[in-house]
Amino acid sequence: MPEGESYAWVVHFAPEGMYVSLQGGECLYSGVDVNAGFDFFYGIVRSPDGDRITTKYLGDLSGMTFSSSAFSKAAVPVGPASNLSIGISSATTFYKLGKSGPIQPAIQYGTGFSVTYALISIPIPFSVSLGTKSWVEAGFYPIAAWDIWESGDDPVDAILYGLDCVRKSNGTAFDDINLAGFAEPMYTMIDTFPLNTEIKEFIHSESGDSAIEQLIKEVGEWKETSDTSNLPEKLKPQILPPKMHKVMKPIQSATTCAFEVGYYYGDKSDNIYADCIEEITCKPGESCTLVVTTDEIAEWVPDSSPSDFEGVTIVFDVAPENYLASQVTEERVQIENGKAEYEFRSNSTTPILLGVRIDRCAVTGNRRVELCRRKITYSE
Repeated sequence: MPEGESYAWVVHFAPEGMYVSLQGGECLYSGVDVNAGFDFFYGIVRSPDGDRITTKYLGDLSGMTFSSSAFSKAAVPVGPASNLSIGISSATTFYKLGKSGPIQPAIQYGTGFSVTYALISIPIPFSVSLGTKSWVEAGFYPIAAWDIWESGDDPVDAILYGLDCVRKSNGTAFDDINLAGFAEPMYTMIDTFPLNTEIKEFIHSESGDSAIEQLIKEVGEWKETSDTSNLPEKLKPQILPPKMHKVMKPIQSATTCAFEVGYYYGDKSDNIYADCIEEITCKPGESCTLVVTTDEIAEWVPDSSPSDFEGVTIVFDVAPENYLASQVTEERVQIENGKAEYEFRSNSTTPILLGVRIDRCAVTGNRRVELCRRKITYSE
């Protein structure tokens, strides 16, 4: 049985505010392709402890994910993954306590993209992964405060109200800009999510007969056999991969914005943070170039001039698809003739947010400089 591991950056919505946490998990899965990817998810869980939910409870939850994938049979034509196949997925995850405990009142919807070395000629369209271990690595850390219950008693509507307030705040500080960068795409995603009716029915159900609760019961019955070759039709994702990916793909860059705020609040040093996000539009499969100039740097470093930064090393976050192919997280480029450039190609249309920085050095006053974040979006 193939084994898998995952690491998740999670944003939690609560009545009093938003929090971030880092989580991890291990699983066994039914597929036979060797793959790695980035998944984005949106879910809801009922707390077993009334109006509070604990880190221990979330850490004890172990997922059972049913996914449908759409892989290209041809190799990716360009970029770092040109010797691989690439695909998108639609997934539904249910949860049990521990490795084999009872099914919990929770559901998670997901999508994502992955690269794969196909070990068979046609990748299996449906697969199941069974969690064997899970944990909360760090959290919960608050990134925004709100009081969302004044909008009514429906959690989804209340969250939308809170996100709407955040995205319209018009603040110009680093945290304001990044929180707006999170709230804007998340508001749209949640507001247009195709399974909102089922989610709201589940939230308000008192009879146990909502569509999601029926699915949870089906999973409980299937769990007794765990027969991945005999997957009930009802447990296969309701939304096909292309549609689900289109709806949910903004989650990745949005979550990165949320974590930028978490890192910023946790930094007690005198590092410099540029209060901006630069948006860049690229085309899938074509070269995309990020440029940092000495003029840009001098704008943020007090008492400096552009010429001071000639020869300085710029550290770019590596684009996700490049990371999947190389396992390298950063690209270091030295400034020459007033600029540093990072060039990459991506076959995915998923928006991404990449950090750009200068490590501590004499010319920055021994401070790390976090330059304007680059948000890359792709034309379809």
